Amino acid sequence: MQNFSARTGISLAADSADGYQIPPGLPQSDFCLIMQNFGRCEMVPNSSAPPAGNEPQLRYDGAQIGHLVIPICDGRHLLGRLVSEPFSVSKPDFATVYELARALPVHPDNLMRAVQSVPVVSQPNIMEAANLVHTLVQHVVAQNYKHQDELTVLRAFDSIMSNLSYEVLSDMILNLGTRLLRGQASLLFLAGEQDQREEAYS
Repeated sequence: MQNFSARTGISLAADSADGYQIPPGLPQSDFCLIMQNFGRCEMVPNSSAPPAGNEPQLRYDGAQIGHLVIPICDGRHLLGRLVSEPFSVSKPDFATVYELARALPVHPDNLMRAVQSVPVVSQPNIMEAANLVHTLVQHVVAQNYKHQDELTVLRAFDSIMSNLSYEVLSDMILNLGTRLLRGQASLLFLAGEQDQREEAYS
């Protein structure tokens, strides 16, 4: 995600499957705070408009401003998502902002000030960086959860993402893999309820 920020100038945060934003999250911009008052901000997961498929998407709040949403899927279920801070693919013009202000409604001057603080990032740049992050996310999910059942996957992501950032999670996975390869850790297979196999590390 640091590479994404370096390429685009905007940051990503992670949400668990139930919509809980993983610390440290992202600071709320004035634009997002205004839009959240009217239920129009994609920073807040919207159950009525879930991500379509598992590809990176641009989800717009209004006035040509929106968020990049990268779903985290195991192939069948949505486990969580990465969501960017607000950005615009082109500088919003006054007429567009004024029309949005009337539709909400909110004072045009307040909305214009909030819009001016939103960075502009070209769509090709944002999607190129998004596809790189998406490929990495798919790799991490496939390598670490392909042998576990659906319920175990969901529990693992909900538990880990509720307490750790992705940087910490990546470090933990790398450290565990290194320890396993060096023989400093063991992989145990335990019989759980109804004789289902469960994995445990020590």
